[in-house]
Amino acid sequence: MGRRSRIFESDYNPRNKQSLPLKELQSLPMSNAENDKARSLYGTLFDDVSTLLFQHDPIGINFDTNTDEYDPEARTILPRLGACRSSADVLAVVLEEFHRWFGEDIHEHSAPYRQIAADIWVLWTQWQVKTK
Repeated sequence: MGRRSRIFESDYNPRNKQSLPLKELQSLPMSNAENDKARSLYGTLFDDVSTLLFQHDPIGINFDTNTDEYDPEARTILPRLGACRSSADVLAVVLEEFHRWFGEDIHEHSAPYRQIAADIWVLWTQWQVKTK
């Protein structure tokens, strides 16, 4: 299964009224600079979410050496977490982003998406406490 074109939203910050609107960010080109922007915005949370996705590897693209393979998905999931109120909300976001990146044939029960969402929810709530 090939990867689809990537959409980057690392400049979107729900806490910053000056950040670009989410829809405007959808046309940004892919680059390592986008990863750097996401890391500067979210700190270790960006790497934690990317690592979590890599470890669960719901798409089957973990070849041990490509540890940054899920960076784009982490980058598009993170800006949307501010609207989430539970791991069920995170599950909806994760599934939407994986559908966007990998196509409509992503099924909730074909991979550990519920566990991924629960783990991201824990990371997100811990990060919120640290950054207050």
